[in-house]
Amino acid sequence: MDNITDIQDAKAFKRMGVPLNTPVTETRTFSHAYSKQWFSLGKAHDDFCGALADYIEAQSVPVWRKLCKSLNGIAREVKRAEVRLGKFEDSIEQALMVAFLQQRAIPFFEYWAQALEAVDDGATLEITPADWPIWTDED
Repeated sequence: MDNITDIQDAKAFKRMGVPLNTPVTETRTFSHAYSKQWFSLGKAHDDFCGALADYIEAQSVPVWRKLCKSLNGIAREVKRAEVRLGKFEDSIEQALMVAFLQQRAIPFFEYWAQALEAVDDGATLEITPADWPIWTDED
């Protein structure tokens, strides 16, 4: 976003849950704690998506266990992020992480937790990627 006064940029910030009066800088270096947590959340998400792809290919009990374990990895990283909020450098990092957790990570986890629980209870689900809560924006 080069021009934060553009209406599209303001709409993007609003969708992300970032207060519209948040100070914006063109370049920013995030703290080590924030970056580490961000990458941990991303890795947990990647691990889950990889396990899901494996399960789609080979629907076996060991792969199912891997899928469930990787979903628990997302829950673990969400909890770690909540605990580590106070270690971030400033309120902007905290606000960005809270917005991401509330709008992306937690809904993603809850969706898949309900889906896996339904399958454990004997349901047959047909889920397409369009059904999934988004983790990150396309752009």
